[in-house]
Amino acid sequence: LYSCFNLKETIASENSFPLIIQGDGARDFKFTVAGTGETNEFSLSDYYGKKNVLLAFYPAPFSYSCAYEVNKFDTYAEEQLLQRIKNSGNDDIELLMVSVSNSYILSKWKSDMGLDNVKLVNDNDGSISMKYNSFNMLGYNNRTVFLINKEGKVQYIDWDYNVNNDNDFGI
Repeated sequence: LYSCFNLKETIASENSFPLIIQGDGARDFKFTVAGTGETNEFSLSDYYGKKNVLLAFYPAPFSYSCAYEVNKFDTYAEEQLLQRIKNSGNDDIELLMVSVSNSYILSKWKSDMGLDNVKLVNDNDGSISMKYNSFNMLGYNNRTVFLINKEGKVQYIDWDYNVNNDNDFGI
């Protein structure tokens, strides 16, 4: 696009963040959850000391690969919930799935997909995605996954999560 319109590549802005790496403290952010009917605002730090957080960034709702990904994470969360009930408190994890979409679109998608166990986070301006180096300057998220432990540290990063590879999900 830059060469077609004879533009210079000067996209870096005050929203640029240094590369986040494993072992770093998680970058806190505020968010609302789509499809719940609530307008409550949460923070990532609300989970510190309570739950591990799987933070998954994905390009767009209503696409085949994103639907496959969100369904896989939702099923995993349901299986974990059933396992916790059975074993009374094993492996607390919250799944936050972030896209640069508005809450209306995400609410509709959540309803259409029948998602019950993941939280869809809208990131209209890309500010959350930029904090985690997941925002693509073409206006969507790269498919990345971060595991944040209960202490608020980034424990695992997958910079190129492959939704069609069960090994990627298993890791």
